Amino acid sequence: MISFSLQTCVERNITVRRCKNCGRYFAQTGRVSAEYCDRTPLDGQSSCRAMGAFQQWTLKQADDPVFKVYRREYKRRFAWIKAGRISDSEFYAWSEQAREQKKKCDEGIITAEDFQRWLKES
Repeated sequence: MISFSLQTCVERNITVRRCKNCGRYFAQTGRVSAEYCDRTPLDGQSSCRAMGAFQQWTLKQADDPVFKVYRREYKRRFAWIKAGRISDSEFYAWSEQAREQKKKCDEGIITAEDFQRWLKES
């Protein structure tokens, strides 16, 4: 059975790669550059592909000081919902404004210090 499966992969030119998240082997059937398998872990979490995408995004954002300040404030205010200090609608309204301000900062319209000041005062 293993020999037949291997022969079929060779005939169809299917490459096998090791998943960077779980370490298991998977057949690359879609994208040639896929680094993560599409298996769902037993504990019901996201698939390796989704987890890998999130990890790559997090690493990409790790050296951005503006993102760090924004993320810290976002998490703090999100916790306020659980504590009952603000409502969902108030938080999401603030979140929209914060994203707009962050976008302005990323585009160079306002400075990082102005953005931090806005976060503290909003």
